[in-house]
Amino acid sequence: MIVDTGATMVVLSERIGRQLGVHRNSDLPTIGMSTAGGKVEAPLFVLDSLKLGSAEVLNVETTTNPHMGDMDGLLGMAFLGEFKVEMDRQKWEMTLKPLGSPKDELWEGKNQTLWKKKYETYADNLRGLRRAARHTRGDEHKLEQIEKLIAHYEELHTGLEVRANRDNLPNVFRSYP
Repeated sequence: MIVDTGATMVVLSERIGRQLGVHRNSDLPTIGMSTAGGKVEAPLFVLDSLKLGSAEVLNVETTTNPHMGDMDGLLGMAFLGEFKVEMDRQKWEMTLKPLGSPKDELWEGKNQTLWKKKYETYADNLRGLRRAARHTRGDEHKLEQIEKLIAHYEELHTGLEVRANRDNLPNVFRSYP
């Protein structure tokens, strides 16, 4: 995979998407993406976890791209954003370190800043999508896609809430749509 700090999500090749069973899965929401090969509609799904060495992220938003060629994909900010990324170009090494300081209180290995960011992202997406659904008139296909995206982010928010409750994350770090 190519490290791409300009990619919002993890983007996999369609070949890997087929192996995961997400290629042309009509139950999944789709998103429009601008790629080097042009604009595409791609499925949006969640990997339960993605691990690179000892670095692991749970519930990683992912999509596929038909223009990947032989490449497996792009390692985007849905994964990289949870770490301090250090690149040593002389050694061709990338080091992923936890964000924050060693003194930070952690829940599930993540500090309050990461928890707040996840909650705010999901809540903001849900508010925006619900607003878009209220204003979508006459385009049933578009409304159906928005409703699938709402269900996607509701599921992510619910999963985050389950994890937060399990690890006793204080309510002050949580956001709701």
